[in-house]
Amino acid sequence: MKRSYAGIALIIFAFVGIVLAIISGRSTWNFADNMFPQDTGLLQFGYLAAFDIGMLAWLLAFLYFAEGGLQRGLAALMTVAAFIANANIFLLNQQMFAGIAASPSAEEILWAQQLLTLAVFGHSGAAILFSIFSPKTRRQMEEQGVLDEIEEKALENLKENTPRIAQQLGAIRGKAMLEQAEARANLSTGLIIDSTSSVTRETFTPIVATQPAHHPSKGLRSLVRDKLTDLLDLKQPSAAEPDVPHVIDVDEILRNPDMAEQMRVALGMAQPTAPPQPEVASNGASPNA
Repeated sequence: MKRSYAGIALIIFAFVGIVLAIISGRSTWNFADNMFPQDTGLLQFGYLAAFDIGMLAWLLAFLYFAEGGLQRGLAALMTVAAFIANANIFLLNQQMFAGIAASPSAEEILWAQQLLTLAVFGHSGAAILFSIFSPKTRRQMEEQGVLDEIEEKALENLKENTPRIAQQLGAIRGKAMLEQAEARANLSTGLIIDSTSSVTRETFTPIVATQPAHHPSKGLRSLVRDKLTDLLDLKQPSAAEPDVPHVIDVDEILRNPDMAEQMRVALGMAQPTAPPQPEVASNGASPNA
């Protein structure tokens, strides 16, 4: 039984509220129509939306959408302000309808326009503040503030350490550029440039002359070159002596008669020559005796 009465009371309350809202909205529309008789209906609808519908919107926001004290306080304030404005508009409309108030003057029309402007921008500003006052939005703003402060500190630190960082990166970049220049020089000139030692060394890559001005025999040259190459390849470079390309000039070796003879003996192409013996006199005494 109690639930039945509660349902009936809710229906009656809703019916009365709807009727009063219609009466209030009709009064607001008539007030705007009397203040702006030449208008096509835009200002009348603006008054209805700014005052009656705006009051209901803020009331619903307060009941169902507001979170936190700031949002609830703003929604309640806008609801009360819209209610007071609606009550005054309703009173002025009744006075005009009863003939108590005279026809609106130019100043009153200007006042009505300013009132509508104030209501429209008041609702817009309050809606923006309502969004800002959201706990989620405020949390995001606080987090963004912390991130901005960290970014500022990082930029200040980078600015302070720019000379040191530039010096380090400049050294690395300079070394890389030097290596690239050395590689291009090696490819274009055939030179081997070693920049790691205290003194720059430039040596030509191994070249063996194939058509000398004069040579004893082609077979001997080939054997000498192969023998020297094998001997040099078998030699293991030490830590103090880097592996440097050897220059083998066979013609220079064979132009020297003594060197040529030694190479023939080493290759088994000739017998070693005995050193010259001193001459002995017939009596067995030395000629110099």
